[in-house]
Formats: sequence, C-alpha cells, structure tokens
Amino acid sequence: MIANFAVRIEVETPVSLRGLLHLDGLLGALADRAGGRWDDIPLARYEGLWQGSAAFLETGPFGPVYAHQVRVKRVRADAIPDRIFMGLKPRECTIGAMSPMRNRITPYPCLEGIRAVWFAARGDQSATAELLVGLRNLGAMGRAGYGRVSELHWVELPDRPLTGLMHGVVLPSRAIPLSAWKRMSADTPADAVIFLGRAHPPYWAGPETTCIGPMQIDLMGTASDILQMLVGA
Repeated sequence: MIANFAVRIEVETPVSLRGLLHLDGLLGALADRAGGRWDDIPLARYEGLWQGSAAFLETGPFGPVYAHQVRVKRVRADAIPDRIFMGLKPRECTIGAMSPMRNRITPYPCLEGIRAVWFAARGDQSATAELLVGLRNLGAMGRAGYGRVSELHWVELPDRPLTGLMHGVVLPSRAIPLSAWKRMSADTPADAVIFLGRAHPPYWAGPETTCIGPMQIDLMGTASDILQMLVGA
C-alpha cells in the first residue's frame, strides 16, 4: 500500500557523513545485505527516481558541533621527548611501519549533537519498516561506533505526489537530475545547489550527472523545525 510517511531514527553517537545520505541508498544496501537486490526498494518512483529524501538531521536548539578525525602519519625524531621509552623492553621501543594505505585515508567530518535522523518517503511503509529493523548504524564509520541507532518512530505525512522529492515551498529533498527537476518545477530555488553527482543507488558507483539538491545545513533543525519542513505548505 502506497503511503506518505516520515521515519525518525534516533541515534546515540555522533554521525559521520561525507555527503547527502539518501533513504533509497540506505534501503538498497539493507536489501542487498538481506540477500536481495539493490533495486528491491519499497518506495514509489517518479521520473525514474525513488521517492525517498536525503537525511534531515535533528539537533538541539543550538545546532550541531562539527568535528573531524586526525590520523598521525609519521613521528619526527626531534619531536619525541628524551627518555620516552625508558623502562620499556627493547621490542617495545620501536614504532612500526605505517600501512601503505595511509595516504589513501579519506577524512570523515563528524557531527555531534545529532539527536535523530529523519527521512521523508512515499511508498510501502510496512516493507520499509521490515528493512529498517536490521539497521544498526547510520552514515560512515559505523564499525567504529558512529551513528548508532537506538529507536525508530513513524510519522504520517500529507498525501502529496512528490513527497520524498520535494518539501516546503518547492525545495528539493534529495539529489535530482536537473533535467528531471525542470520537468517537475519551473523554478530553481536559490537555497538549492547544482552539482555533478549521482541520483540513484549505489551512490558510490555509477555515472554522474548534473543534479540539483539541498545543502545539508538546510536540512537541519529541531524536531518541530523538521516537521514544519515536511508537513508545512
């Protein structure tokens, strides 16, 4: 049964994102993990796009705190205090070779103060809930404990044909090919950005195209702010 809904996913730890986190990409990965296919996504489609938004980040009244991870690549001899290895066994007094992958490590920005992650969607809510039962973490570095999921809550949204693609006063809710957006709306909102990216999962592979989408900072706010974005006119 097709319905318009939002899912609010509470998180216990900071969230790490490298770009927009899309609901269809999340559901596709969960379906693949369960032995299905990447396109076994229980969402409606419009203009060839899955009707699942990018992540709306719920914060407290003062917003999130941005942080980043720093990795030490090498230690200079003159930066080591004298006698630092005093009392250690000889085999413990050496610094082992760094991994040859050290120069390929990608920095991940981390957001502290995120209380929950919201997604708006149009599709089969029951099938979506079945896939999300297996969700343990959101975003990058899940194995390191980031974005740990605690609870899921569901919110009914007004019956609008473009839920998951558009919100508010004609603002994109996710990455949408610019050509498709022009067929959906005559306006290019000033708060949106145009970029070269992907609009279909998996978002880490496949050809890129010119897209329009939201800035993550515009998809942040308190729970009441997000509800207003999703439910308001």
